Amino acid sequence: MGPIVPFDKSFVEMRNVDEAALFDFLYRTNICPMFLTEVLADLEKETSGPRPREKIVADVDRKMPSAHSYPNMLHSTICLTEPQGRSFPMDGWPVLGGGRPVQLGVFYEDPR
Repeated sequence: MGPIVPFDKSFVEMRNVDEAALFDFLYRTNICPMFLTEVLADLEKETSGPRPREKIVADVDRKMPSAHSYPNMLHSTICLTEPQGRSFPMDGWPVLGGGRPVQLGVFYEDPR
């Protein structure tokens, strides 16, 4: 497994399905918090081209990495919790939100 790679919607749109599948299995991916906002904005805006907006979002979904993906927490949430005494290690891993403490660490529900 390769390094963790951050990406955004434009990176996903540039790849074809085969490249997206290969990328998914060669790298761990850090999903940018703005990714969902950009995809939802695609559903709201009017399209001027031949493809309907539902098709654009479906294409992004089909090429989205899923096997080794980690959604990063919003930077504003991180900034607001650090002054309260919660620190986040800067070790190259995405900062995941919403887990609950268990005996051996933190348990995260499967987001899918």
